[in-house]
Amino acid sequence: MSDTTKRDAGFIPTDRLEALTDAVFTFAMTLLVVNIELPEGFDPKTDREFLDGLAGLADTFTAYLITFFVLVSFWFGHAKQTAEPEMASPGYAWAVLFHLLFVTLLPFSMLALNRYDVAGAVWIYGANMILLAVTALLIARAAERNSGRASSSDGRVELGILIVSAVLSMIASLCPPTTPCCSICSTSPRRASRGLYMGGRQLQFSPNRVSPARRSRPAGARARRSA
Repeated sequence: MSDTTKRDAGFIPTDRLEALTDAVFTFAMTLLVVNIELPEGFDPKTDREFLDGLAGLADTFTAYLITFFVLVSFWFGHAKQTAEPEMASPGYAWAVLFHLLFVTLLPFSMLALNRYDVAGAVWIYGANMILLAVTALLIARAAERNSGRASSSDGRVELGILIVSAVLSMIASLCPPTTPCCSICSTSPRRASRGLYMGGRQLQFSPNRVSPARRSRPAGARARRSA
């Protein structure tokens, strides 16, 4: 099949999608730190007052670090994709674009979580995480269908953990501080969102990575391992 035929059969060049993905992730990561604001009227006169003011931003920095490394983990997944076709199918392209949509919403979700210590802010942040994970799974499915091969399950467990962590954090944000479910996680809706870190900190999702070693391992090696 000629290059022209391949391009006509596809929807959009894969390298254009990759360039857009890198740009969106870069912009979103930059916006995260822009959203970190000092308290209104902050005017320290001594080093102690300055440090005390920064200490008051502990929750903000925690949310920033969580969100930044979740974005890094999702970007790792895109960067590790291998053997992508030259042209992306419509399903794959739209899955990536919807994924990037929720990437651009993450700075806003973090800003809402920082400013408002209410359950609604946790639900916005948690829903954003869930939609990121779901669209990453859709990307994996589309890549598997386009390549005609079974992709590795690496990262899907981590995506599931992220979704469960987000749901639990959203539920915990609704609990009054005196109830047992809230005492397990935290004492405020904002701190309940820290549970998402357990799901996102080791997320390195590669939706189109194949693991042939499992299929090609000699029978003797499998027998020794089972023994």
